[in-house]
Amino acid sequence: MALQDADGCVSYTETTKAASIQIINEKDRKGAIRPFDFEETLVHELLHMKLCLLERGEDWDNKLQLRLLHTYIDDLARALVSAKRYKDEQT
Repeated sequence: MALQDADGCVSYTETTKAASIQIINEKDRKGAIRPFDFEETLVHELLHMKLCLLERGEDWDNKLQLRLLHTYIDDLARALVSAKRYKDEQT
């Protein structure tokens, strides 16, 4: 995988809308704070693709901005998966 210490990684091309998502094998995950969640990781990487324009431009080198964006993506992925699972439990 392209990134170390990550559960997932996405490479994409905006113009062709082509992407490659890599997700770590749960057995290879070490020292994690939270339990592994494949679905949440996949949604997280898909959100990176959807919000890719926010990761480009003049502020690309702004580490605080990128950390905040990544935190928002993480929170949103967790919320979307939780909402889906809650809905599935109700039906």
